Amino acid sequence: MFADEKKEKEKERKGQKMSKYDNSNQIIRIDGKNCLMEVMSSAFEIGQVQINFATYNQTAEKGSRQTAMISFYIEVAEFLALADDILIGRLSQKAKINKEKAAASKGYAEAVYRSMGGVSAEKLKSSGRAREDGKALSRQMSILGGDKVAFLVIAEQGAGESDAKGLIVPRYGNKPDAKIMVPVTEDAMKQLAAIAKAYIYGFITNQFAIGTVTGKKQPKTDGSRAEIPLPEPPEQYRAG
Repeated sequence: MFADEKKEKEKERKGQKMSKYDNSNQIIRIDGKNCLMEVMSSAFEIGQVQINFATYNQTAEKGSRQTAMISFYIEVAEFLALADDILIGRLSQKAKINKEKAAASKGYAEAVYRSMGGVSAEKLKSSGRAREDGKALSRQMSILGGDKVAFLVIAEQGAGESDAKGLIVPRYGNKPDAKIMVPVTEDAMKQLAAIAKAYIYGFITNQFAIGTVTGKKQPKTDGSRAEIPLPEPPEQYRAG
């Protein structure tokens, strides 16, 4: 973000009547018509990449323009794999293939990427955020090939349930509580992947530099494998 743009945004924030939104951890933001998605660095310390989706009404009073927001979290390793797929063109190729298949079958194109997450009913209840239906909160993020632009990134959330593996699966059918769709050009998607990847590598490098991460395993004790004597080498390799 350029210095002049930062100043203008700071002026706008000072004029808001509601509490200020902290975007100091924003890596990149992509805008659509009355919608946006932004990648944040705020969850790096827990091994996650946070992606916020929002819709807004530009005609509303400043400070109350946001009409919906969904925050989605992707594990760092999964995000890096996705970023590589974007940067080498694999995601674009998948989108093209899926659109061709859909045209041939006169159906809908399948997503080229989909990830599910959410919060269990127990955690919602313990934190005082229980849903009225008592269910878990399911979140999904998917990427599809677009018609007018290269990609359509979709975030949705609604009622869900925890399966046997602890994964939150959606149970809202085609009626989520909220659904936000952001059109993204191929160049913008590559920019998102490249800058977010750079931020992640910078964060990891810093963790090694300050000693938070060393890459070394903690020493083991109390009959650990490290204390078990190694077997004797074959006779032909013994010294003397």
